[in-house]
Amino acid sequence: MLFLSEKILAAAGFRRDRNQDTWVVPVVLRPVVTVDCGELGDCLMDALLQVHDVLEAWGCTYNNFAIRGGCLSIVGLTKAQ
Repeated sequence: MLFLSEKILAAAGFRRDRNQDTWVVPVVLRPVVTVDCGELGDCLMDALLQVHDVLEAWGCTYNNFAIRGGCLSIVGLTKAQ
């Protein structure tokens, strides 16, 4: 997994379970997640696709994302009930 993908998921409150080699969903998802991509902007779409795969696997969705300057924001994270 790309470093940027891990950075985005961690900012959203997900925790990496190294024993199970998976991500653990937080009880409460942050409604807006913004990450400074800096030099990692070249792999932004690949990272976003990896994040989408993790969210989908856990029944989570997001409404939108935005890229401004060197930052990526994910808006409206929700978890299926």
